Amino acid sequence: MARRALLKEHERKTLFDIPVDEDSLIRHYSLSPADLLEIQLRRREHNQLGFAIQLCLMRYPGRPLLPNEVPPKAMLDYVARQIGASSTAFRLYARREETRSNHIAHLLGYLQKRNATAEDQRAALLSAIEMASTTDAGASIAGAIVAEFRNRNSLLPAANIIERMGIAARAIARRRAERALIEAIPADRLASLDGLLEVDPTIGQTRFHWLRSAPEAPGGSNLVTGSPMIRSTTSSKVRKSTKRRDNVSLMRISAPLTPLASGGPRSLASLAAFGPCDRRTDTRRWAALGGRAA
Repeated sequence: MARRALLKEHERKTLFDIPVDEDSLIRHYSLSPADLLEIQLRRREHNQLGFAIQLCLMRYPGRPLLPNEVPPKAMLDYVARQIGASSTAFRLYARREETRSNHIAHLLGYLQKRNATAEDQRAALLSAIEMASTTDAGASIAGAIVAEFRNRNSLLPAANIIERMGIAARAIARRRAERALIEAIPADRLASLDGLLEVDPTIGQTRFHWLRSAPEAPGGSNLVTGSPMIRSTTSSKVRKSTKRRDNVSLMRISAPLTPLASGGPRSLASLAAFGPCDRRTDTRRWAALGGRAA
């Protein structure tokens, strides 16, 4: 089964692509007098333009020009106008890989940046885990990673590495949330949660599905229908174990589990598929059941 992507296509473009709108070009790619002086030290027009493009991209989004990458025309034109060059000259840039590498090495010193270290990656992962503890949104998690690299003056790793870091951070946050949700529930009561996934012959469905189908509107008929459900949940041993938990804390803990705990029949099938022989899947199943029961 293919791994679920962290980002949607438009989110990926927003985070990693070179902007082309006028406001972004002005904000990110306007060159200072010091930049222009540094650029003029290059000898040929195409090297001046290529060096300027490298400088701009290493500032924002925070990565060097990729091999064989051609920036959008709007960005090329904007930078070329500032240095008095033709944007078509870029076609001649970095035919020698050594030129491109030398420019990147020089700009790391000029911009006071560095390639991301293991310590930078660890800090970015911790920021992502913290973000993932409050939201399941991939764009927010990836944004936290990118922001941490920028705060540490590190160049961004490849986009696929950032996505893998975000997926790992979200998985860690979910495991922590699962453990936090069930830590106050005794083991015997956790085991009894599995009974919610068994079909009850008196109602013709599982009690988990039955409780999830409770009507929300306060009409008279709904109150009659919901009375057995209210009695069932108020007498629940799980509820007694978790009712003292602060609501804000519970919402924070539950955030990473939202896709599993709030789904419909598909989530029910997923819960039932977690066998009783694996401790990690037990924890995940009980956390989803306990969170709904509470």
